[in-house]
Parts: sequence; C-alpha cells; structure tokens
Amino acid sequence: MYTENLPHLLNLLEISGQSGTLSCSPLANTEEASWLAFCFLHEGKVDEIKILQVADGSIFLEGRMALEWLKAQGGMYWQLKETLPDALPMRPPNPIKQDIPLQRTFRGTRLGVQGMPFHLWSREHRTVFLLIDGTRSRTEILRVLSTYPPKNVDLILADLRSAGLIE
Repeated sequence: MYTENLPHLLNLLEISGQSGTLSCSPLANTEEASWLAFCFLHEGKVDEIKILQVADGSIFLEGRMALEWLKAQGGMYWQLKETLPDALPMRPPNPIKQDIPLQRTFRGTRLGVQGMPFHLWSREHRTVFLLIDGTRSRTEILRVLSTYPPKNVDLILADLRSAGLIE
C-alpha cells in the first residue's frame, strides 16, 4: 500500500485498535531509499519503532526520534502484518534450520515482500532471495553474506517465508 501521510495512517490504525508489525519503505526513486522502518503496534499504539539502514542492516534511528523522522518523510509504501492483540510481535512459525537447503516457492503471484513487485524490494531482500537456489542452507547464505548481520538475514528469511516465496 502507499500513503502520503503517515500520521493519518497511524491515527486510523489507532482508532481501529490494530496490533502487528507495520513495515514502511521509501519510494524507489528517492535518494533516501536506503532505509526500512518497522513499527510494532499493540492495540493501535506504537510500542516500538526501528529504522534500519538497508546497506548494512544497522539501526539508523529508534524510539520517538525515529517516529518523528518517519512522519516527516512524506510518501512511502507500507504493509501491516496483523497479530492478535495479546500476541507478541510476529515471528516465523518455525525457525529456519541451519543446514537444510532453502527452496523458492511461487503461489501464483508476482508480488512478494511488502506486497511490492520484485524490483521495488530492498536490496537486502533481493540479494537473500536470489541466493536461495534449493542447495544453499541458512548457514551457507550467512557465510556468503558475511557483512550482513545474522539477525537481519533471519528477518528477511521470515519475510520471504510469510510472503509464501520460500519454504
């Protein structure tokens, strides 16, 4: 989805009492297209927010400063992964095993992570997805992407799995 006004979107989510993870990413043609934001909502309230740098997966901003910075960005893509109000932030149902080769799956859609076409995914998401070839395991992908923090690779693998793109 797309919004030009994040404060209005957050207000709508608060009024509706939504719980889950709100993912935000910049427009593809901007110079600031180097970040991804994750807002963890509980009953419509922002519990936690982190903005990551796409290049290295490090935290760019978090907390109140991150929220204010994100509100000032203007137009952006967003997706909400809902959870039950009493649930913890979304985690993959089963952890990805270290040494089992990962397979790509396609369920009749050309959209994937954050409901966007492949060319609009973050560089990290595209890189990890392209390394999944049916022979590489999580451990091997981490070895190839030694500059990526393992936690970020795990989050990307969880995103790809929840989008139905890998098994």
